[in-house]
Amino acid sequence: MVSALPFRLEEQMVEPLLTAIPTLFPLIQGYQRCVLREPGIGSVIPDILMGTWSGILPRFVGLNSVARHILAFLARQPHGKDQSEVHEELFVSRAAASAAISHLVKLGALTKHESGELQVRSPFTSNADIQITSIELKLKRWREALNQAIQYKQFSDQSWVVLDANQVSVTDEILATFKEAGIGLLLQCGWGVKIELDAMSVTAPPCADRVFSIGKLSLRTPYCFA
Repeated sequence: MVSALPFRLEEQMVEPLLTAIPTLFPLIQGYQRCVLREPGIGSVIPDILMGTWSGILPRFVGLNSVARHILAFLARQPHGKDQSEVHEELFVSRAAASAAISHLVKLGALTKHESGELQVRSPFTSNADIQITSIELKLKRWREALNQAIQYKQFSDQSWVVLDANQVSVTDEILATFKEAGIGLLLQCGWGVKIELDAMSVTAPPCADRVFSIGKLSLRTPYCFA
């Protein structure tokens, strides 16, 4: 990697990384991509959230917390559930569950059968045809970055850490720790970014934070590729 001065601030790493994304993560023909900077997802804030998908991405925007949890809960069920089961198993009030379910039905995300059974309609499963990738940037605090990246796996299919190659010497211990956790490692030196270790790709289970992530990505704000 070409020699360059160490970064002084993590925010200085962002623009070179965004420029390198099409090379690091080639976009397959027919797919679209949206890259967001520091979106708040639940209790965490990944530096970069990237979604790559084909077809039409379901718009989960406008859903409150109860609606997101209900949608994710139903997406995890092998069979439909009725409203009383949703209320009891998620510990939400009947009024809140009823309002959220009505909104989801109107949105077209849920089908409510005559029996009262609720089922998620395709493509509103939170594992719609999308790969969500989270990236955490750190100058050299690799353990802190790793712990944060592990949290992102709750709603991401891939999770990566980017470190300043001028400030971190990657040892066998570091590589083994990242590999065991399934976290990818990118090294950045100036405008050059290279893959040191590939991330494990595992489809994240349906959860409220994944629904929220898809909602943010569906807005197709700043950095979009098609």
